Amino acid sequence: VKTLLEKAEANFAPEEAGGAPEPLPGAETCSLTLSLSGARAYHCAWSYPFRDGSVAAAFAGHTKMLQQCFGETVEISRDQAVNHPDFYDQRHYRMGEVAVTLSVKDKTALQKTYVFLGVHGPRATQ
Repeated sequence: VKTLLEKAEANFAPEEAGGAPEPLPGAETCSLTLSLSGARAYHCAWSYPFRDGSVAAAFAGHTKMLQQCFGETVEISRDQAVNHPDFYDQRHYRMGEVAVTLSVKDKTALQKTYVFLGVHGPRATQ
């Protein structure tokens, strides 16, 4: 994740960040995205059987890893405001202009629970 943070500081620019990031261990999918503001983000997803007991351990492990990575110098907030019945929890970590989101989401229709990690670069300058 520290490597991803360094790449995010350069807005995942290929010439400055050494190309596309490697997939994170065990992730089902990882992709680099570009927003309308010009900011790039790297998203990874891990899927589990619906409400499987291993989801809580995976989310706790990612949370602990991010807390160790960021230390005390980071702003952390939680977000649980959603308007549907599926379970959802999200943590936001911000260090300077780089942000990391970690969320867990139940998808009843798919009978899956997902853990998502997003590393967001700063907005591109105009």
